[in-house]
Amino acid sequence: MTRITKLMDPAEATGEYIGVTLIEGAAAAGLADALKTVWETDPQQFYEHGYQELVNRGFRIDVAPIGDVQWVEIDNHDDLARGREIACQY
Repeated sequence: MTRITKLMDPAEATGEYIGVTLIEGAAAAGLADALKTVWETDPQQFYEHGYQELVNRGFRIDVAPIGDVQWVEIDNHDDLARGREIACQY
C-alpha cells in the first residue's frame, strides 16, 4: 500500500480497505507511534491516517484480497439493515 484515503478516485485504487487488519508483533511499536502522532496532530482523524503515517515513514504495508464476498461499511441505519441482510446469509 502506498496511499490510503477516503478521498482517492476509485479508478486510481487497487482495492478498498474494509477495516480488517492483521498487525504482526514487529509492526506494533511503529504503528502505535504513528497512531499517537496522528492523534496528537488532530484527534478527529480516522485511525487509517495512522497507517498512512506509517507508510510515509517508510514502513511497508501489504494488502490481501478477500475474494468475492458481500460486505457493507455501516455508517447509517440503511447500511445497518443491509449488513443484517448479509449476515443472515451465513
